[in-house]
Amino acid sequence: MRKVALKGSFFFVIIILLLSTTALAGPYRHKSRLEIKLGLANIDFDSEEEFYGEYDRRLSIDGNASFAIGYSHWLDDNTSIGIALGVLSYDEESWQEYGYVVDSEVAVMPLFVKLRYYPGHPRRYADIRPFVDFGLGPVFGFEKIEEIGDWVYTYERRQSVMGGYIGGGIDFLLGRRLMLGVGGGYYFMGDFKRPVGAHYNYSGAEFSVGFSVLFGR
Repeated sequence: MRKVALKGSFFFVIIILLLSTTALAGPYRHKSRLEIKLGLANIDFDSEEEFYGEYDRRLSIDGNASFAIGYSHWLDDNTSIGIALGVLSYDEESWQEYGYVVDSEVAVMPLFVKLRYYPGHPRRYADIRPFVDFGLGPVFGFEKIEEIGDWVYTYERRQSVMGGYIGGGIDFLLGRRLMLGVGGGYYFMGDFKRPVGAHYNYSGAEFSVGFSVLFGR
């Protein structure tokens, strides 16, 4: 399942590189941006469904809502570097077990240094900019379980592993200070020592839409 998602992500990056041969780039040297992204992460393109006691493999799309906020600065017209904090997975559950009420809260959050490269020869006053993205940094896993009964028992666990990101997309300049971006890629990471929620690993494909505010001269 993840192999299919990984191949699809690399194919997406190649398409962006091809598009860049005809797209334009603008004068962004020394500018900065604040970006907010919403999307779907940890995407599973192939799942098993039970049908009258038998499992049937079908093509489907399933994933977790994702969020990220980041800051970046253009080193030149083709390259920017920045930092981004995201939420790949967040889940809250509550159930009853042996007379207790159990509340569970799980979050997986990457904190990456990101490099964005806009291929192609830069030209002034462009509205469309294909790019490729690379990221590297820690991925934090948080889990909190609270059992409520005759007494309250709280269990918290925090873990971290190294992870990375490769992807691509297209930025659309909406004005002097506003930009809209669409993109996709693949998050990869090592396994947590203990499961975070139901999983040891949250690697997977991601697609998102971002809105940015530009500032600087």
